[in-house]
Amino acid sequence: MDAVTFRAILDAQAMQQQKAFDAQAMQQPKTLNAMMERMERLFSAMSATPAAAAASTAEFVTNSLSTRLPEFTYDPDNGCTFKVWYNRYYDIIANDGSTLAKARLIVSKLDAATYARFTNHILPKKTVDASLDETVKTLKELFGHNTSVFARRYVYLRTQRNDESVRDYTGLVNRRHGMAEFNDVTLEQMKYLVWICGLAIQHRFFHFFVH
Repeated sequence: MDAVTFRAILDAQAMQQQKAFDAQAMQQPKTLNAMMERMERLFSAMSATPAAAAASTAEFVTNSLSTRLPEFTYDPDNGCTFKVWYNRYYDIIANDGSTLAKARLIVSKLDAATYARFTNHILPKKTVDASLDETVKTLKELFGHNTSVFARRYVYLRTQRNDESVRDYTGLVNRRHGMAEFNDVTLEQMKYLVWICGLAIQHRFFHFFVH
């Protein structure tokens, strides 16, 4: 092989190597861009995971509370007022529902009639615009006892068994005791109640007197 042929072979190999190098150099930016895109998608997925997890947790808590909190039905004659319902389930609402909108949770547990009366009362404001304190205060006012505390205490002290069973009579006493709020009665109020109950007054007059 002469020198000229050998030189031509070397030049051809050098040219092929240069082409391969140029092709590799052109491919590197595309590869880098692809890697950057994959990294961006990965970081986006990682950043979205906490939000999705939080939403999933909130949904789980909501569903759990929905099964544990009974629906509120207003029945003042049997002592079923909103104050009684709220005090009974306050711990569940305040503690287990601490990550949720408590006012919205409470409103969701109102029965149809109670919900309609509440929403009509706060118009033109919407339920989502009412704060927790405002919601609770309004519900206590709308769905409280329909007689005075004095009247309820008088009825309690005059409780007698009629034709009901002993178990039903016991339940009646317990219910009226709760409605009478005797935990808050003062000594003077108690003496006055006993004095009134001891009088032989016609029922019609007493009905007028205590209302």
